[in-house]
Amino acid sequence: MIDGATARLAGKSYTRKHCDERPREAEIYDVQRFLEAAERYDLDAHLAHLTTKESIGLAGEHARKRPGRVSAEVALHHTMFCDRDMERRGAALKMNPPLRPAADRDYVRGELLRGDMELMLVTDHAAHTRASKESPNPPSGITGSDHLGAAVSQFLATKELEPVRAAAITSFNAALRFGFSEGDDKRARIAEGFLGDLVELDPENEGISRIYTKCGHTPYALGEDAWPETRRVWLGGKLVADNGVLLLD
Repeated sequence: MIDGATARLAGKSYTRKHCDERPREAEIYDVQRFLEAAERYDLDAHLAHLTTKESIGLAGEHARKRPGRVSAEVALHHTMFCDRDMERRGAALKMNPPLRPAADRDYVRGELLRGDMELMLVTDHAAHTRASKESPNPPSGITGSDHLGAAVSQFLATKELEPVRAAAITSFNAALRFGFSEGDDKRARIAEGFLGDLVELDPENEGISRIYTKCGHTPYALGEDAWPETRRVWLGGKLVADNGVLLLD
């Protein structure tokens, strides 16, 4: 088996090997086994960083069979890049799971932004420096948390994403799934009795956002994109920012 795998990878580029050593079929197989085991033993199941059409299909199937017991998330980079991007840009886009073919990327993006399953949008936060990414043995992982707001703003501006869906995939779904909608300090809904964690955006006015980070680079072309201006921010029902002025104690 090892000899066969070695032969199949022979002559391929480093970036192509990284993707092919972690094939989409392996993810699909493991997702299926995991979900079947969770159902068999009556366990909750949460799937992170799904990257293929079939994986999301399996997650959706089990979520419909077991409401409230099965959930899944998609990472921002798997909606923005594909394996061809890694071939062009090298280890800057090395990650696990690896980037998939464009057809998978497009499907994952479509399901996240417009699909039936209540997915969650997450980021990678492996802010490796440029030097480490350019080393002989570069680590996996990329930046991401700094760029979530810009990406969601972009999806909204292009009409790929509706505001209610944006709130769901970035906050509501996770809060409901992991119990933040219960108890005295419940969150996740804009409703009486729930604490307000809210950001008021003004889509009619845009500002340039410049990101400063110690890692010194990013694969995203979002660092100086225009974002809707943030007007006010509430945390736990308390106003903490008002038109650029922080009101924190």
